Amino acid sequence: PWPSSMDWILNFADFVNIPVFALPGLSCIYPNVDFFYVVSVYFATPILIGMYTFLLYALVAAVLRARGRRNPEGAAAAAATANKFKSHTIRTILAMLFLGYPSLSAKMLAVFNCRDIHGTYYLEADLDIECYTSEHATYQSLAALGLLLYPIGIPLSFLCLMLRYKVRTLSTYKYRCHMLQNIVQHYIVDQYHTPSLPALPGVQELLDSKLQPALLYARISAEALRHMVDHYTPEAMDREEYHDIQSEAFNHKADVQTGERNEGGDDPDGASPSHGRPKPRLDKKSSIRMAMDSVTAFASVDLGDLEELDSDEPHAASNAPHAPARGSDQRHKSSMLASTGSKRSLLASGSWLVQRPQHERHERQYLINALLQWVEAHGKSPEHRQFLTLPKIGWDKHKDKAPQELTRAEEQERLATSRVGFIFMMYHASTWWYEIADLLRKLILTGLVTFVEKGSSTQVAFGVVVCFVVLFVNLDISPMYNTNVNRVANIALMELYATLFLGLLLKVDTIDEESAESSLFTALVVALSSFVILYPAVSFLAESYLKRRSKVAPKGSSRLETLSSLQTF
Repeated sequence: PWPSSMDWILNFADFVNIPVFALPGLSCIYPNVDFFYVVSVYFATPILIGMYTFLLYALVAAVLRARGRRNPEGAAAAAATANKFKSHTIRTILAMLFLGYPSLSAKMLAVFNCRDIHGTYYLEADLDIECYTSEHATYQSLAALGLLLYPIGIPLSFLCLMLRYKVRTLSTYKYRCHMLQNIVQHYIVDQYHTPSLPALPGVQELLDSKLQPALLYARISAEALRHMVDHYTPEAMDREEYHDIQSEAFNHKADVQTGERNEGGDDPDGASPSHGRPKPRLDKKSSIRMAMDSVTAFASVDLGDLEELDSDEPHAASNAPHAPARGSDQRHKSSMLASTGSKRSLLASGSWLVQRPQHERHERQYLINALLQWVEAHGKSPEHRQFLTLPKIGWDKHKDKAPQELTRAEEQERLATSRVGFIFMMYHASTWWYEIADLLRKLILTGLVTFVEKGSSTQVAFGVVVCFVVLFVNLDISPMYNTNVNRVANIALMELYATLFLGLLLKVDTIDEESAESSLFTALVVALSSFVILYPAVSFLAESYLKRRSKVAPKGSSRLETLSSLQTF
């Protein structure tokens, strides 16, 4: 047990633990309400609130659709309003489930936690209820369903929603874009030291612009990628998969030229362009399969999704055909793509990006994956680390852009952040999954820990180990994008770990509850808890003060100026 002064402080602060789905004052109105009734309320309340929210959304959406049908000119505005309301509804439901997750999990698990008293088992949460009776078995079935819906279902639903809105694909896409940008900058610096290195065609035009990583990733040519691969990992150019891609490109060019001759009357028999030769295809060891098997960082991401995002075209262009249609004009375009695609400027039109030949898309993916494999193998070496170390990559809502100005990736990111951004926007792109892991931590500390010999030193030691592991992981990966928020999270985890560790010292009688040490113990715990509350407030005030000062200070050098300085040293 805690010292008496510490018990008073904990009871005073108990109001912070707000039971989101409980009915306040129920025990005062109905003093004979047992624990099973409380479990029923916790089980049914989220379902009822979800049904009410869904019906409200369905009603509002129906009204907006009817308004759009009556007034065709305002149909677009009505559809936009319905879309915003849908996003708001999803965010509200996610926030309620997130806030109620600890209490819901604890209540469902408490039904299975019984205590042996003189040979008879009683429910730990309510010692007036005897376990393993028919009534208890009924509520155990209800709680088992509740476990599937809440402690297990909420994290799974969060994960499925993020996968549904392609958060994982966007995370991988952002990493690939930023890393490719760093590789390009590294090559430019190497080119300064080694003038014999060939220049990257068209890249300087992008460097002179805003230097957007996604734009560079979408428009960099296969020729520029070949130069970088030949410089950093030349063995990738000799692999069988790359020779297959080159063969496909050669066959594609031959088919285009044969088709032009047939249209011009060079083939009097009217033979098919591909007559006598099988259609070019990639075998089982194609570049796409190789990329999915060998690039461990992206093995779980469908490269088809990456190709869908690999364009700077607005989403309206997504309905454009990706392959040339039959006809002389389309075949002429295909011929031009095959013959001059690698020499085309990187600031070419978006229609060329949409109609990029399949073999060139395969080649670009292969070359980019080869560069990323090289980064995984050599990126941490001293000569490359300063160029290939990525900062934290955040998420962007793209509120400053009109819908017609968004690329496919930007539109998908805007949709994901507006619908399910509540789950992952706090974290940087590579740790988009961390909220799921944090929910599991809450489940362990609020529910599963109650089954580990309640009141014993083993239970406290279990909590100490869990907190230590989570603190170590949090310090190692720094999941939050905002540095101050990440620091506050680390401080909260340290406070929880220190409190449980001090509690463990009490359990093993290292500290006497009635001695003077208990006062010091209480003061230490109170100081740690107060620091968790006071630090965010002080940090916010300090950050606001620094922002006001930075408005009058001269602006620092941009990323482009930094790159220029690298080229001149």
